[in-house]
Amino acid sequence: MGFSCSRYGVAGLAVALLAGRTALSATATIVPSKDNTLYESTIGNLSNGHGQNFFCGTTNSGANAKRRGVISFDVAANVPAGTTIQNANLTLHMSRTSGDALTISLHKCLTGWGEGDSVATGNEGGGAPAAQGDATWLHAFYDSSRWSDPGGDFNASASASLLVAREGFYSWLSNESLVRDLQSWVDAPQTNHGWVLVADDESMPGTAKRFDTRENVQAEFRPVLQVVFAPPVLDAGADGGPTDAGSADSGQNDGGGPDGGPVDAGPTDSGQPGGMEPPAPGRGCSVAGSGLQVIAALLLVVWKRARPFRTSRPS
Repeated sequence: MGFSCSRYGVAGLAVALLAGRTALSATATIVPSKDNTLYESTIGNLSNGHGQNFFCGTTNSGANAKRRGVISFDVAANVPAGTTIQNANLTLHMSRTSGDALTISLHKCLTGWGEGDSVATGNEGGGAPAAQGDATWLHAFYDSSRWSDPGGDFNASASASLLVAREGFYSWLSNESLVRDLQSWVDAPQTNHGWVLVADDESMPGTAKRFDTRENVQAEFRPVLQVVFAPPVLDAGADGGPTDAGSADSGQNDGGGPDGGPVDAGPTDSGQPGGMEPPAPGRGCSVAGSGLQVIAALLLVVWKRARPFRTSRPS
């Protein structure tokens, strides 16, 4: 990375270099790209791809009473490539419950799945006939692609857990596992299949919870994923970065111009490693290097140029 500076701009450039190496944080608020409910079924023909709600827990319907939610967010489309995820919170609105409090966990989904055109009626707890491409209890995509295991393919360990009781908003707060999930989806977007929401205890009937989906008519009730991230630093300081200012850059400590490597071959080269050339009279300076080496070199120039302005004592 090369720099040129005027006589009075050296100190300012040093400060700018220090500041430029500090990554700033940004926040992205992301809405789901898809969501659905997996309704327990021996034939796997129920779904609710475009419904107002999705479900998690166990109903009072006896056989085939389990419900699991699936939800996905297109993280890579909302943060820059190379981003470092720092924090992630998932907020859902739970709009109906008739049972006791229930711990619901987010499990990283391992297989792609679909959201078809199915829409359940009434309170939507019974589901609707699955449409083409819907996720069901048996199918990742109805009726062409099946889960490896009925009820979805997901990590056994939970990424986050939360006790859900009365109706209202609930947030699964950031932790190392959630951050790790999102970072993996930034680094490899093709592995992003979202989360499966599973009740920790699916043996208790009458504990199912109804959450509002991305299609809900009340926009304020729709799911939200809030992500805090550090955008990528375009030039990390070492030579060869994507925003390097060297016009014919080939060395590791580029000084710009016709620089040929760590020991600068410029026309007024002093032969010093790192490509630092003494400035010609009345001109600026060319300084090569990166990080603390560059800053140290700049401060040395400032000190040397300050010496001629010292006043002598009168005799």
